Parts: sequence; C-alpha cells; structure tokens
Amino acid sequence: MTLPNWRSLLFVPVTAERFVAKAHTRGADVIILDLEDSIPPPEKDAARAALPAAAAVVGQGGAEVAVRDQSSVGDRRP
Repeated sequence: MTLPNWRSLLFVPVTAERFVAKAHTRGADVIILDLEDSIPPPEKDAARAALPAAAAVVGQGGAEVAVRDQSSVGDRRP
C-alpha cells in the first residue's frame, strides 16, 4: 500500500458555505471536511446532510477530499 504524499491539509467546517466555496482555490493537497469540533452538536445532522454537496464543491480543483467524523465513537446525540 502506498501512502499519500500530502504536503498541505486544509480543514473546512462542512457547514461554512463560504469556506467550502473557496476551499478548492487554496492549493491544498487534501481538503478535510470537518464534522467534529467545528460543528456544534445541534448542527451535526445538518452537517452530515450537507456532506455530499460540499465534497463535490471542494474536490473540483483536483485536491483529494477526506472527512473528519467520529460519530461512531462517543456520539452524544440523544
């Protein structure tokens, strides 16, 4: 298995539409859509729903797209 050669990573809150819209212009090797600390707990479901569209937008510049989400570990949703 070959590991990726990422030099620059850009973390973007998936619900910050302004950041998502510009992320692909920043020149990062990988754009990480954040569903964790940058998203308040009441907004987690909306963030997960916005993920597919956000991934399409940030990936349009050729950067790899990753997602930071620990919902399966200690998710505090009721």
